[in-house]
Amino acid sequence: MNQIIIDFGALTVFGREFPLRIFGYGLMMVLGFITSLWLAQRRAARTGASEQVVSALAMMGLIGGILGARLAFVIENWRSFSDHPNPLVEVLNITSGGLIYYGGVALAVLLALGYLLVKKLSIRRYLDILAPCLMIGLAFGRTGCFLNGCCFGGPADESSPFAIRFPMFSRPLLKLDGSPGPFSSAMDSPSPVFAHQLATGRLTAADIDPRLLAGGLPMPPRHLHGKLDAGDDQLRTAFLSKDQLHEMFLKLTGGRALMTEADWRRGLSLSDGPIVSGEAWPRAEAFAKTRSRSLTFDEFYSYSQDRRADIVRRFDTNDDAKLDDTEKAAANDWLRADLWRIAADQKSLPVKPAQPLGIINALLIAALLLYYSRLGPKAGQVFAAMMVLKSITRFALEIVRDDNAHSLSQLVFTHNQVSSMLILIGGVAFWMIAARMAPPAPEPVREPATARRSREKSPTKG
Repeated sequence: MNQIIIDFGALTVFGREFPLRIFGYGLMMVLGFITSLWLAQRRAARTGASEQVVSALAMMGLIGGILGARLAFVIENWRSFSDHPNPLVEVLNITSGGLIYYGGVALAVLLALGYLLVKKLSIRRYLDILAPCLMIGLAFGRTGCFLNGCCFGGPADESSPFAIRFPMFSRPLLKLDGSPGPFSSAMDSPSPVFAHQLATGRLTAADIDPRLLAGGLPMPPRHLHGKLDAGDDQLRTAFLSKDQLHEMFLKLTGGRALMTEADWRRGLSLSDGPIVSGEAWPRAEAFAKTRSRSLTFDEFYSYSQDRRADIVRRFDTNDDAKLDDTEKAAANDWLRADLWRIAADQKSLPVKPAQPLGIINALLIAALLLYYSRLGPKAGQVFAAMMVLKSITRFALEIVRDDNAHSLSQLVFTHNQVSSMLILIGGVAFWMIAARMAPPAPEPVREPATARRSREKSPTKG
């Protein structure tokens, strides 16, 4: 799993940051488009169809595929988008992999059909050319899902050799942003599998190292730290009196009644402030009673007392409600630990390999369609075969997945399973209709593009 392939950090323009990152999902979409287009042009040249038309259809497929897939996902999950503080920005953010394949296929096919009708070209011929190419593109798309961690499988047995455990946080394959730690500074939430298992109660806070948590949830990894210097006392401010803490609080905030995250970050570098190097803003912010993203002194003091009580509970081995020197040393060692390494070791519960199965399925269908197209089927039957094979296998793959509720025994189907049943019926009907139709008229012979360019470059004799 590599949600980010290369992380260059961010470019700041007029005070606003623009991320410079190559995402695994997006990279696979680009590679899938290029590979599918190359294959489609080769198939067009072999069958006497127009490579230019194929290129135009590919662009429509790319645009329609992304827009349709995103639109279908937004419609299905509209409640979560409408609850977001900025719904439009969240709708446009597809880096999380929020796409539904059938929605993309539907809009892409509609655009392609409209183009072919306007140009008065054979719809069946070009659909047959594109059918295996769509499956190649889907294989790249499922690879993008694997890198992103979305479209994951359901719970798997611990002993299964095919089970997959996804990390809590994904590391960039190549990190060039200069920020400390192995994770991207843009990482705000756990991987899709880990977050889903937390939301459904399969994973709980008790399964996660408490040093990684804030308010019972994993902190963004930018707030974690590596192993701290052995001379740093991580207990100092937790055991100060309320008056001492108040004096330090006002000194850090410049006399203001509220502490902001910027104050907090500045306080981490001070040796005599109310914050020590191993403390994280999200833990303290969990004590804020408003959404102002700041802390009053009383809220900060509540955080400090909670932290103190937690440390005493963990390390007061003789139950005297305080820590002696040995207990303090043990507590300091625990707090100074390398949280980057601890976070890297946190894994999800095992899940079924839904994405790899999707990759294999798409490649097998592509291979079968390429073989079938050489057997001389009627025009349109290759595309119809794709509809049949894809709908059957997608229905089965939905059983393996865990991102949508379903139960075959109770006849509860996912939206993709319902779509698969409809497409199966349509595919069988299309295959039977295509079998009865006359072959499409041959297109005018076109000079290959390479030959035309060579002729245009040669000097004119006269």
